[in-house]
Amino acid sequence: MRVIYIPLFWGSLWGIAEATLGHLLHIMCIPALPGAVMFPLGVYFMVRAFVSSGKISIIFLTSLVAASFKLVDLFLLAQGIAAVINPVLAILAESLLVMLFFAFLIFGAFADFAEIIGLKSTLD
Repeated sequence: MRVIYIPLFWGSLWGIAEATLGHLLHIMCIPALPGAVMFPLGVYFMVRAFVSSGKISIIFLTSLVAASFKLVDLFLLAQGIAAVINPVLAILAESLLVMLFFAFLIFGAFADFAEIIGLKSTLD
């Protein structure tokens, strides 16, 4: 039962960051700044959720929670639907890429590297 709290916790933190910091970065209208800041932040939250649970599927569940927080912007802020939906889709796509990366890292060609950095030993 504890596993359900992991994506709720990390996804909530990520979603709040996306809804506040992400919105402020978009308002600044500096090209590529929101992505350059929010992508590493999102990866941090996904990695923390993954390490806490040891399950790759937790990454996507964490992104669903974060995306739901971002969807709240539809009701609170006077902005177009595309300004909210695009980041939501980016959050979900980002999680799929991180899941793919971890799957490849742990089970694929970089499995030896994962063992060297200690990632694989934490999952065994």
